Amino acid sequence: MNFSVLNIIIALVGIIAVLYVISIVRKKSGKGDTEAEDLKKSLKPITDEIETQRVAKFMKYWKDKFEHNNLSVADVKELNATIAEGGIAQVNGILSLHPEAKAMYNQINDQLILEEEAKAAALKEEAEVIA
Repeated sequence: MNFSVLNIIIALVGIIAVLYVISIVRKKSGKGDTEAEDLKKSLKPITDEIETQRVAKFMKYWKDKFEHNNLSVADVKELNATIAEGGIAQVNGILSLHPEAKAMYNQINDQLILEEEAKAAALKEEAEVIA
């Protein structure tokens, strides 16, 4: 293969062009990342405020239930579902909102357990009669 000066110049120009395009792409992608980070930082106070309000409403909801003795079976089932999903710390936090909350929760939960055991016993008895 014969390399002339013209071939070498064309190859160098091509290499320089490729390097230039690569540097431009890197700058553009870096700028996009920076803009995204800036947007994220500017929205952070808003998202923090929304989260704070959501938590405050959540706490007020449960505190009102406990203060007015309005804790229902459905509420206890909801709390039990939260525990089953791995939210035991959240439930313990809710129950610490009011001095008698844990007692109310335990009383209703004990009734639920007794009802479930009675249903299980009745189903077992039915199964034995059928068999």
